[in-house]
Amino acid sequence: NKENEATAIEPVVVYSEKDLQKEVDTILSRLSNTDQDHWLKRLESLRTIQGLIRGGAAEYDSFLPMLKDLKGALGEAVADLRSALVKEACATVEVLSVTFGDAFASIAEGLIPMLFKQLPVKIQVVYEA
Repeated sequence: NKENEATAIEPVVVYSEKDLQKEVDTILSRLSNTDQDHWLKRLESLRTIQGLIRGGAAEYDSFLPMLKDLKGALGEAVADLRSALVKEACATVEVLSVTFGDAFASIAEGLIPMLFKQLPVKIQVVYEA
């Protein structure tokens, strides 16, 4: 159930823009490490982004510009071969787009090609099932 999955994300509360920047830097570092054995930390980082939204980080004007630094790493997660990571990356993109609306468009536009690359994979999985 999608609603239960969303409520499983714990809010991550930051109390200053400096703390928010530290969180985003940690997320970027973890998401950028695409080593095969590092996927759980990447998954956790995607959930942290969602947790920051739930914790009110979107109230900081600097949050959206910080997210632009994550565009490449987020795109890599969307295009990953590990389905759990792709699912969480897509959920993160959804949360960000719902939260920021049109302001997220410039980041989302860069992710669209990666999202489209996933379509044949999903169709093949459904076909084989």
